[in-house]
Amino acid sequence: METTSNTSNSQSGRRSSHAGIGSVVKQLRYVVPMVLASIVLTSCLGSSSNDNTTHIRGINLVTDSPTLEFTIDTVDVSSASYGEMSPITAAHPGSHALQVAQIDPSNLVTQPQILYTAFGTPVTQNLSENFDYTLIAYGTVSDPKFLVTTDTDLENAVPQYTFVYQIIDASTKGPPLDIYITVPEAGIATAKKVGTLSFGESTPQEQLTIALPVGILNTSATLSANVTIELVNPATNAVVIQANTLTVNEQTRLLFVIADNIGPGATPVVIDALVGPTGAAATGIQFANLADDAELAFVNVTEDAPPYNIIGGLNLQSTLATNIGFGQKSAYGNVNAGVAGTIAAPTSDPTLLSFLVSFTSTPDQSYTEYAVGPLATISGVVLQDDRRTVPTQGEFRFLNAITSLQFGPNVDIYLTVYGAGLDILATNTNRVAPNYSDVAYKAATAYTQLAPGRYEAYFAYTGTSNIFLGPEVLQVDGSTITTYVLTNPKTEGVVLLPFNDGR
Repeated sequence: METTSNTSNSQSGRRSSHAGIGSVVKQLRYVVPMVLASIVLTSCLGSSSNDNTTHIRGINLVTDSPTLEFTIDTVDVSSASYGEMSPITAAHPGSHALQVAQIDPSNLVTQPQILYTAFGTPVTQNLSENFDYTLIAYGTVSDPKFLVTTDTDLENAVPQYTFVYQIIDASTKGPPLDIYITVPEAGIATAKKVGTLSFGESTPQEQLTIALPVGILNTSATLSANVTIELVNPATNAVVIQANTLTVNEQTRLLFVIADNIGPGATPVVIDALVGPTGAAATGIQFANLADDAELAFVNVTEDAPPYNIIGGLNLQSTLATNIGFGQKSAYGNVNAGVAGTIAAPTSDPTLLSFLVSFTSTPDQSYTEYAVGPLATISGVVLQDDRRTVPTQGEFRFLNAITSLQFGPNVDIYLTVYGAGLDILATNTNRVAPNYSDVAYKAATAYTQLAPGRYEAYFAYTGTSNIFLGPEVLQVDGSTITTYVLTNPKTEGVVLLPFNDGR
């Protein structure tokens, strides 16, 4: 799920506008046991011989899920990652067995990835003709559940000059919430209450018309609207999620899903905003409480640096970590969202400030700062962390902190199964390409997911067969997230240091 800080806080008149569809909510149905992920159902599903159809889409909010595959009557379909929505697709009406599985992560042997692991117990669900379904998966892979809401036009194109929106509450942790919407381009100039939702409830779909701008010359231009959503606790009148604004184009569908917050902030909910044309998949955009903190850990990978005390936390005034020596990582501590940073001082002299790093942090997100050398020019490299572990896979990335390579060359990284060896000499006409190429000093790779097992990593100068480190054994376990840092202590040459990112 992507994050955003696109906000609008000018919401005068919010509490006074309660007209419209305010009290109209729908109770979603629960189906247990079940988990859902992506849905692109094949047209041959079901036993009916007629051409009647129903339509279905899914949203993956399973907190420890990998990318999931939705199955119907044992037929596999495409996927949705956490916080994403699958495309809508057709199936024959009738009774179907629904279940979700993952495509097993690569083990560097089975290619393409064609093995599956199912989650939960299949359930029987009746899909009725002329109805469309949105299935929201939640829970965990060991105890998956889902909600289902029923509509009648999810497969229909949205008319010109309009867009459709809906809000669903799928948060098991949050209180009942008043929902306020502002859309100036559609005549909603001040915040308007559109419903009070609890877990398992939704507003109806609402179609809004975007007014043509005054004096517009090109009437065929695509119109857009700025949709602002705000969540308020009706019992206390406290703002739970401040006003967040998303720009949507005409002829699109916008779905706001209130979801559990799995980040470090205190607010129990976030908003997963999903927008796109009718029938399309969507990547979630996360709106969080702007008052929530982020979290930061500190790692010392400067080979000649002393142990450090780290001053950071909220407003750079609290101690984030103490006595973090080379090769050590602190616990995560809260830092303010927005502009955050740290100051480091040697443990032996807490008054001697060594370096400062400043970065932009997002509410409910996690980060690690790596102190990278040489000591004379030590600086902090901040990476955003994935802390959402998945029991069926391990996840890792690499950071190039080799001081001797600060002016190049860059690094190519190769992964192999344990004991397979690696031949990248030019004489080998079947030599493999690097898994990560041209990794510069102070740069990190993306996270990679692999099946649990033993692997080996090799490191070469970019574009050459000069392997300067490897094979390095990587033990990948399920429910682990690791950052491997390449650094070079003066007495040891280049080494690979592992650091745990997961919760």
